[in-house]
Amino acid sequence: DGKGLYINGTCMTYLCTETKVMAHLPLLLNPNPKNMLIICYGMGTCLRAAATHKDVNIDVVELIKEEFSVGHYFHSNAQDVLDDKMVHHYGDDGRNFLLMRDKKYDVISIDPAPPLCSAGTVNLYSRDFFTLCKSKLDTNGILCLWIQPSYATEIKIIMKSFQSVFPETHVYTGFSLKGFYMVG
Repeated sequence: DGKGLYINGTCMTYLCTETKVMAHLPLLLNPNPKNMLIICYGMGTCLRAAATHKDVNIDVVELIKEEFSVGHYFHSNAQDVLDDKMVHHYGDDGRNFLLMRDKKYDVISIDPAPPLCSAGTVNLYSRDFFTLCKSKLDTNGILCLWIQPSYATEIKIIMKSFQSVFPETHVYTGFSLKGFYMVG
């Protein structure tokens, strides 16, 4: 319906199928998901989709904690999802959140803010960050990364970095957006 989330004049996300798939794809690929981490809350669409998987404990991290209070503009049940006993939300930097906790996850889903090369965001596309995520995955854990539409050279570098950490990588294209899901 044309709703979008803008931060400092930049469109971070809008209502689309891609953000739902960021939850469903890795949760359905994992044989027995119990704990999930979502890095980047945005409008809350990925979290809403993940919360439909009733036996999954979900931690969701958002750098701009005020985004948790505007989810109702996009989804009428956003606050109900945040109040669910299986959902825990944190205003924090995703990388620091992982560094400061010993918790392991069955699924980690990441939707970095655009553009790819923006300060801070670029760190979420690095080999070091993928290695950190891998260290926080349980034995059958899955990392799902959304790579937004960008220049082919940038996408190839990110894909190569991801695959160097997750040799068994699957790549799926977006539905309406020309981005990619990387699953490792």
